[in-house]
Amino acid sequence: MKYIVALLAGFMAFMMSACSDEPLALNTNECPQDALCLNKSISVSQNIMPNAYKASIRITESDTLRKGGEIESNVKKDIANTLNDIIGLSKKQDLCEGGNHELRPNIQYKDGAARDTVGYTLNFNLECDVPSKKKKEYDSLIAEIDKKINKNKYLSFLAPNVNIIATSESLQEAQDKAFESALQIAKEKEKDYSKITNTKCVLAGADSTNTHIIQPKIMRAEASNMSAYADTSWELPIPKEQEITARIQVKYICR
Repeated sequence: MKYIVALLAGFMAFMMSACSDEPLALNTNECPQDALCLNKSISVSQNIMPNAYKASIRITESDTLRKGGEIESNVKKDIANTLNDIIGLSKKQDLCEGGNHELRPNIQYKDGAARDTVGYTLNFNLECDVPSKKKKEYDSLIAEIDKKINKNKYLSFLAPNVNIIATSESLQEAQDKAFESALQIAKEKEKDYSKITNTKCVLAGADSTNTHIIQPKIMRAEASNMSAYADTSWELPIPKEQEITARIQVKYICR
């Protein structure tokens, strides 16, 4: 954004020096009495390839844990060890954060005081930021997690939620290119409008209105107790090229 501000500052300085006798007209919607003023909107689209993923890895209780009643302390320890191993795998890949978890008993009350433990619930999440260049490492992590979950009948691996995104750096670069192209088109239009109006038209001002980003859809999968490793759709999807559109409002003074 600093680059765009600097570009605009230099551009406007040039325009002001070219039309220094009309500062009021350039800074307001007014037009010099002896001139024809044209206000136009220019839009330019720029392709951008999403280059990162945000993924949420989710593990929950299986039916065995949810409906199996009370469990022994060694089972609780085994569940904790499995989840801690998964946290260790994610830290080794340096892709994900989180992993806090807690077993919560599902208690059924009878006659007020008496109670039974119907089973347990569990929520475990890892939030992952995955650059495109580390797609293979993420897919490998998913496979390793799945292997560990398959060895523990009390746990269930849900399909990860994945969002394909563009990093702020690549997004800024695409925005700058689109904005530069819009300014270049605006400058080239001076000749066209001069010919149409039979006058000399000068680009006197330009304002950036907004930049519209066509974001890719969030890739979501429904909860499942099936193996993530066996379901290739759980691998990170291949990104598709998207577009951003830069819009500027320009003003020409023709005499």
